[in-house]
Amino acid sequence: MSRLVHVLLVIFVLSVGWGPARDSHAQDQQTEVARDVIAAINEVRIAQGTWPLKPNATLEAMALAQAEYLLTLPSLPDGGKIHEGQQGEGPKIRAQWSPYNWPVYGRSDRIAVDEIGYAGASVSQALGFWTSSSVHRSTTYNPAYREIGVAALPHRFGYLFIVVFGGRPNVVPALADPTGTRLYLSNDAFGRASEAGMHRATQVRLFDFEGKPLQTWQPWQAVLPVPSSAGERVFVEYSDGSSQVLSEVHLNRDRVLLPGGTALVVQPAATPTLTPPVTVSAASTGTPLPSERPTTAPAVTATPVPTAASSMSVLVVYDSRSLAVINNTGRAVNLASLVLTQGTITFPVTRWRTQWLSGTLEAFPAQDCVQVYSWFDSNVPRPAGCREARSIVTIDPAEMFWLAGDFEVRQQNTVLATCRRADGRCTVPLPG
Repeated sequence: MSRLVHVLLVIFVLSVGWGPARDSHAQDQQTEVARDVIAAINEVRIAQGTWPLKPNATLEAMALAQAEYLLTLPSLPDGGKIHEGQQGEGPKIRAQWSPYNWPVYGRSDRIAVDEIGYAGASVSQALGFWTSSSVHRSTTYNPAYREIGVAALPHRFGYLFIVVFGGRPNVVPALADPTGTRLYLSNDAFGRASEAGMHRATQVRLFDFEGKPLQTWQPWQAVLPVPSSAGERVFVEYSDGSSQVLSEVHLNRDRVLLPGGTALVVQPAATPTLTPPVTVSAASTGTPLPSERPTTAPAVTATPVPTAASSMSVLVVYDSRSLAVINNTGRAVNLASLVLTQGTITFPVTRWRTQWLSGTLEAFPAQDCVQVYSWFDSNVPRPAGCREARSIVTIDPAEMFWLAGDFEVRQQNTVLATCRRADGRCTVPLPG
């Protein structure tokens, strides 16, 4: 039996035979309202640079069970107690109990599950509450999650919404856009995913329903066009360089839920030449990794180290909230080959190469910048001297490497500059 056929059989078991049966909790479920919640969350996730979520029956059953329990109480609990079950357990513990049996990443404390809730009159009110709260926002946008289940039950305030987010080892969904001509890809960004299988895929390829390749390996990207010859069903194979995961997509059935069923205008990222995947430090133990999509650095032709006569340089500015790379040269420059390193953490400038990047890193405009800050933060201002932030990514606070000490800016194996933590800025000469 070929490896592809074997994996297809595994996918069939996971997608068809896995998960508890629906029960009486569903009797009051407002199905269309629950779908609207998923659509609204997907819309803001895509706007923030994170993949949309695939509905999951097990997560929905968890959400319904918790909502039903809450409705038996005299009043809804305050704060985080709304997520405590009948035995005082939280959603991460509850998810591991029967009948849910949500899989973990090697240990019971490494599980990609979280929950948010709200009681109110409308989906828009719920979304406004979740996105205005840093705690709820970090869960809503978290790239560790790829699947979702929603309970929307009648309540005297309107609805009781319980939303459960989840991610499973080696389950990396892809969803067709409303036209069926493009795929929204996801990725496994959970901090300990590598201990359970594939972690942070760097390349993908498509197969048709007979297992015939539709294309060769290409860099992972958030949106992937579907070849016209694909048929009604395709398989997406993800690879991180050592492990592979296959995801089945029925183009007419597995479509992303978005408000009004309207496709968001997202342009696929340019296809760079593949290089080995970037290694991220294990500084975050069990904490989901950054909220931007992983990218692969393009191959860069080696250039000589700048001489004293070279005046080409860019500015790196950083403080307790953010780091930015500013092109203050007065002309377009190539930033794509730069990598920022601190200890074992590497942060290539290509991390800013997403489909939301305005322009290109290879000819980055003068006076503009790219910026990174914690996903718990918001409304971080652009640094002085930056006319426009061409790309912004948010990351786990554990990855804010510039707060850990002095760091280097490199091009391949050449150190271009050492940036002192205390200085708050440093000039990086570019090979010219």
